[in-house]
Amino acid sequence: MSGTNLVKFSDGQHTLFGAWALPSSPAGCPLVVLATGDGRNGSKGQTWQNLVPMLLERGIATFLFDFTGLGYSPGKYEDLTLTRGCQNFRGVMEYISKNGRHNISRIGVIGSSYGGNVALLEAANFPNIKAIGLKSPSSFLPEGYERQYGSAHMKKWGEDWYSDKAELEYGAVIDALFHNTYAAASKINAAVRIVHGTADTAVPIRHSRDLVRVMPNASLLEIEGADHWYAEGDEWQLMAVALTDFMAATL
Repeated sequence: MSGTNLVKFSDGQHTLFGAWALPSSPAGCPLVVLATGDGRNGSKGQTWQNLVPMLLERGIATFLFDFTGLGYSPGKYEDLTLTRGCQNFRGVMEYISKNGRHNISRIGVIGSSYGGNVALLEAANFPNIKAIGLKSPSSFLPEGYERQYGSAHMKKWGEDWYSDKAELEYGAVIDALFHNTYAAASKINAAVRIVHGTADTAVPIRHSRDLVRVMPNASLLEIEGADHWYAEGDEWQLMAVALTDFMAATL
């Protein structure tokens, strides 16, 4: 999305920005909400710029938004937590229930990493969500942080309260300890398709292998040798096609 077609809305506490993308025949079409990872670029990332047209080609509208402090949404990035992301997501769901030309009973969500964790925590609260696609979703953020930055840095991060590598306050770690993603995910009845690389250095693939064991209607596509960023060969294309095909077939 670009700065010229943004819409502003609120989750009741934070101002957020997002953008609609509509197929040629938008009335009554399905809609997929796109929840980014926690990188500062948010919706400006290439993954989201490329996924939107792929979904449009299948007749699916999208609503791509930025969590607080990411992309176009204002706020302090260092204060981002799962709790805040969940509040943002609830604001998105309220906004799309009152706006747009889509069929409100045909809603999907695609979430990546942090955004996938938020989707797993919140989706069971919204029965109109019929399909959930997850790209390398986190299920326990503290372990992901430790894998990326190492145990020594985690210790220092906790002592200093701020990590120059993560660019986050340690409150992000503490907050995550109070969320049981697996318990929340086990209550999701919607169809779920997870794509995860077997060589992910940020989110262990074990997270997703365990998710499909506790979720009633989930499946997992493992991409052999892929890291968190799907940067080699046709890894990104395999992931994107798997998620768009799933949305088209389910919605």
